[in-house]
Amino acid sequence: MSLVKEFKFIKWEEFGEVVEENRVVEPSVSLRRYAELNRYDVKNRLPSAVKELLTLAKLYDIPYNNSSSPVTFSYAIIDAIFTTIIVSAAERDMILNAQLETATHSQLVEAEQFISELRLPEIR
Repeated sequence: MSLVKEFKFIKWEEFGEVVEENRVVEPSVSLRRYAELNRYDVKNRLPSAVKELLTLAKLYDIPYNNSSSPVTFSYAIIDAIFTTIIVSAAERDMILNAQLETATHSQLVEAEQFISELRLPEIR
């Protein structure tokens, strides 16, 4: 399966369900740690992603811990929303367009290249 097809964005209704299911889970993972664990190279994107997740935390009443740096959330909540908040709206549109059955070869190549740049190389 291509990187483009694997890259998923959560629907807000589904995100609300994940929040409800994990409301009592202790916040224990930072966005940076999640990115490291899942082999994403997104250090320069983390500040805006954290801000977006903190905004969502207010809207969805998501538990988080900001008593020390970095801010932590439950793994499941970060896992559900990570790919949605780590890219810009324009990048999201580019990926969504490449996921369409009517996508051109150049749209697929552009999205594939962008996504591969977000990922760390596999360890061999």
